[in-house]
Amino acid sequence: MLTVADRKEWGAFRARFVMADGRVFDSYNKWTSSECQRYGLVIAEAAADRPAFDAILAWTRANLRIRGDNLHAWRWNPADTPRVKDSSRNAATDGDLMIAWALLRGADRWNRPEWRQEALAIAQDMRAKLVSGDGDALTLLPGAWAWKPGQVIINPSYLIVPALRALHQAAPGAGWDKVLMHGLYLLASAVGGDDTLPADWAALTPQQPRPKPIALNPADAIGFRFDAVRVPLNLVWGGLFQQPGVTAPAAFWEAHGNDKLQVFPAKLEPYAGNIGIEGIASLARAAVAGDLSRTVVKPVAQAHFYYDAALSLLVRLARAEGAALIA
Repeated sequence: MLTVADRKEWGAFRARFVMADGRVFDSYNKWTSSECQRYGLVIAEAAADRPAFDAILAWTRANLRIRGDNLHAWRWNPADTPRVKDSSRNAATDGDLMIAWALLRGADRWNRPEWRQEALAIAQDMRAKLVSGDGDALTLLPGAWAWKPGQVIINPSYLIVPALRALHQAAPGAGWDKVLMHGLYLLASAVGGDDTLPADWAALTPQQPRPKPIALNPADAIGFRFDAVRVPLNLVWGGLFQQPGVTAPAAFWEAHGNDKLQVFPAKLEPYAGNIGIEGIASLARAAVAGDLSRTVVKPVAQAHFYYDAALSLLVRLARAEGAALIA
């Protein structure tokens, strides 16, 4: 359960980043993505904020669920005409996964069975379009674009453990348990650098079945950076405190400080004052120590942008819900 203090932080986030119509605003990129909306939905549900949940859901349906299936366009940009350009219509798997999970949570909290059916429809399209492989080797793709003959690209931070467990519970025969287990296997291998940290992106080929860290775009650095920093958060949130995706980052932060990321193999990137990174670092170190109550999270007022504010709130959820799983 979120504490009273945690709910006040949601109020601060809502006042700063959630618009009256339910659009969650990415203040750094100046757009709204399915990531923005999924974070808003999950945190609003956890805070028992039904008006905010309803508004965020309504905006998401009207503006992102426009592809002709039950998945969501990944970006809505007020600077573009149309607001969702062709390339932005692609579905981002982590957005759809968490939106479906938020609907399952909301259905349980507010007795809305139709939201459960909506979640299952999203999950069904995810399973058909965003999962590759067969048998036990089911791989969660970051998007349909990530599979082509001879190569599969993965984003380890898309493996949101409690969300996948919730989908499996809601649809036991769909294979989400296998997606999770295979994802954990891939995640443990999708590492790099001197500290064997999770990578933002990795690729697999028949010749290279072990995931190899890559840069998704040529100008990007390869490392444990703004995507991969979510890996320990997702694992701890699911009660998996001793996975390598938690213990290696915890050791890295213990050695170098809670405000660091890494370009592989060993270049430190300092992000002083990023309360999201600092909060995840504290959460990981507390998880390894076996006591999530040690997690320190700074107030939303200290966030520079939407993303670090959102991560700080997710840390608060993981601290509450991850601890409950092992209590």
